[in-house]
Amino acid sequence: MGMAYFTSGEEVLNLNRRMRFKLTSSKGGNAVDRYMIQEGIVTADFYSGYPIEPVIYMVGSQEIGGFFRINEEKDEWSSLNTKGMAFSCLCLHKMDEPHEGPFLNCVEKANLVKTSFHIAKIAALAAAREAANHSA
Repeated sequence: MGMAYFTSGEEVLNLNRRMRFKLTSSKGGNAVDRYMIQEGIVTADFYSGYPIEPVIYMVGSQEIGGFFRINEEKDEWSSLNTKGMAFSCLCLHKMDEPHEGPFLNCVEKANLVKTSFHIAKIAALAAAREAANHSA
């Protein structure tokens, strides 16, 4: 799946050949005939000067765990799910365990986890509502 970041409509209208190729290429060599435009939200959480993002696993409306994705090679506007990413445990049963290196300490985790779980619940409710609207 080709992915690109744009800051204006002008950039889309003036794509160079390399970027056009990137957006028309797909895994398996299948032709690309549709695009999805998604509004990006700048990463607001940082650790040691690097952007981090929570990934929350849920079953129904219950959060069951997750992790923080950190990427020292990217900025707050980039996808952190790329080469160079690292992970910090968000497992609820390991919240009090100390970690070394670029990982978050327990106090930092607790502050981010509460907010992340609330946002994940809202996203799950929105997805359920969207699914119900499409099946009707």
